[in-house]
Amino acid sequence: MDGKYNGWANYETWLAKLWIDNDQGSQEYWAETTRMCDDARELARELERQCQNFPMRSIGILLLSAFRSVDWYEIALALKEAEKEG
Repeated sequence: MDGKYNGWANYETWLAKLWIDNDQGSQEYWAETTRMCDDARELARELERQCQNFPMRSIGILLLSAFRSVDWYEIALALKEAEKEG
């Protein structure tokens, strides 16, 4: 097994992208952030930075652990591609 999940790098990456697309406010925020970032690498850094700023309660620690497995660059590429498609 290559570790892929639903076409994404892994389960955590798929779940993080699902979370980003979960509600209109989040979609609008990340669409605007995607437009403001020059490239996918910059966007990936911003995705990771934002998601690591969650409160460090017990659930936050669990989420932070899962976020370390997320392929933020893959999500950034998908957001940039969606921006191009319009």
